[in-house]
Amino acid sequence: MKKIKTHARTKISASVFMIIIFTLGFLSINLSLYTNKQNFLNDDPASKDFTKNLKLSGSYSDIMINDLPGNLLNWTWARTQQWCTQGTGTSGDPYIIEGHTFNSTGGIGPGISILNSRKHFIIRNCIFRDAWQVGPAYYAGIHLQNTTNGLISNNDFFDNPGGGVYLFNSSMNTVSGNRIYDSTLDGIGLNVNSSYNVISGNTIYNNSRYGIRVMTGEFNELSGNIVYNHTSSGIYLMGSYNNTLMSNTIYDSKEHGILCYRSNDTTIESNNINNNKLYGILLNDSNYAESYENWIYDNGEIGINCTSSSGNNQFYENVFLRNQKHAVDDGSNNFWNSTTIGNYWDNLTGPDANPVDGIVDAQYGPYNISGSAQSKDYLPIAEDGAPRITILSPNDDVFNETAPDFTLTIAEDYLVSRWYKINNSATNYPFTSLSGIIDQTAWDALSDGNITLTFYASDLPGNIGNAQVVVQKDTLAPVITIYSPVSGDVFGTTPPTFNMTITDPNLETVWYTIEDRTPVIIVDVVNFTIPSQIWNFVPEGTANVTFYANDTLGHLSFQWLILSKNITGSVPDFWIGLDYFIMGLFITLFSGIAISSIIIKIYHKKQIFK
Repeated sequence: MKKIKTHARTKISASVFMIIIFTLGFLSINLSLYTNKQNFLNDDPASKDFTKNLKLSGSYSDIMINDLPGNLLNWTWARTQQWCTQGTGTSGDPYIIEGHTFNSTGGIGPGISILNSRKHFIIRNCIFRDAWQVGPAYYAGIHLQNTTNGLISNNDFFDNPGGGVYLFNSSMNTVSGNRIYDSTLDGIGLNVNSSYNVISGNTIYNNSRYGIRVMTGEFNELSGNIVYNHTSSGIYLMGSYNNTLMSNTIYDSKEHGILCYRSNDTTIESNNINNNKLYGILLNDSNYAESYENWIYDNGEIGINCTSSSGNNQFYENVFLRNQKHAVDDGSNNFWNSTTIGNYWDNLTGPDANPVDGIVDAQYGPYNISGSAQSKDYLPIAEDGAPRITILSPNDDVFNETAPDFTLTIAEDYLVSRWYKINNSATNYPFTSLSGIIDQTAWDALSDGNITLTFYASDLPGNIGNAQVVVQKDTLAPVITIYSPVSGDVFGTTPPTFNMTITDPNLETVWYTIEDRTPVIIVDVVNFTIPSQIWNFVPEGTANVTFYANDTLGHLSFQWLILSKNITGSVPDFWIGLDYFIMGLFITLFSGIAISSIIIKIYHKKQIFK
């Protein structure tokens, strides 16, 4: 008997050993697969950190590029330097200087000076500081001389005693999106016949002289700049012609917002000029300027001042508010209205009764301009209240994933701007046409439910009108929940009753099918019972019952379950199949036990006889 037990233990040990070997093999295979996966990921470009290969930014001093033929420090040389990262100098492939710090050695010299260049280049995302004048011209954070086709954008210029950006005899360049502050001289200077340049979107402040200075330049565009807190004037034109100053914000100058000296044919349009210590706009020995749609307010002495040597200038659709004195005209032949409209003066705003045309009635005008010219505004703009907005569409409507259209009317003679807000958020969405589409990206970010759209409009005097409408966003299909019966339930001649809910704020139609037969519309989904005349035609056995629901926006959902119909009393096929399965399982189980017992007995007998 000991032999039998020992042999049994041996077989058990062998079995355990085989299980361990199998387990170790399984783990080994999985470990190998994991290792291979990690190797794949390591070789996958999407999983690598490419930032390791980026060139680090550096700090450089006194860079000078002179592209005259034969000069060794030309663009070809610059392209070999670490601070010039790419480009061939064409319009499609400009030289690029990006992401570095430039200053001058010991505070003497420029940051970057580019001379005699016609190549295309970009200088962006750099820092310029401590640049100082060397000789008559080579100074400032960036200095361009006799240079075209440059783009200077998104740089920081500060603490430059020589100024931020200076252009000398340089045309067709763009200076955009930079921040320029704390210079001892000017923020941006355009000198000596620098023409056809664009100076836009810069923030220029705390410079000790002028924010932007243009001397003897023509056809330059100064637009969208924010210019404030300068020792002299915000923008200064001297000996310059045909320049455009548009949509700039100019304030807190210690002298004037805009100063034009011996500068003719200047367009001054849609600027916000306020809180300057002396004048908002000063025209000194300057002629043929056109000034319109400017907001001129809270200036310390005069809103607009025309000196005795300034003539043939025209002013209309400007808004004058709370200036110490709105206007002074000592010149000649200056006009303070167009043929159809004048300016808004906060000390003459009405009445406008006969006719109602947005102009102060003639018997109460004109508006008298101070000064020796004895000029008059014959068509002063009347105060007629806030713009009146009517929303034609949408109108309490429901919308899906696509943002709604809108159509408005706005009753206002002198509109300045229009915008809308969504759910009273801080974001303004400007629009120009009286019909349009709500911003799709903003609509996508909104949750389903009620959404408030508020439309605004402002007029020249600054009145703001608004109107709003509440719409609904619905991007979800109806939700069908069937509580009873459940799949597998058996019914006889009595048809099933369904306890269910269908949830949707804009539910339109509910219907069902049995085994994909003709759909039947349901009117009342609460405790709905399949009509007998329909259930009677369902054959015995299993039947697929599917419920559908859609909403007014076209979203569709469905829910199904399998029921059994048994009228004869026989066991349904499903349960018969289950019985056979269980019976077969038991037969197999007991057969296995019996066979195992016989084998064990035979084995024991053999061991005993041994």
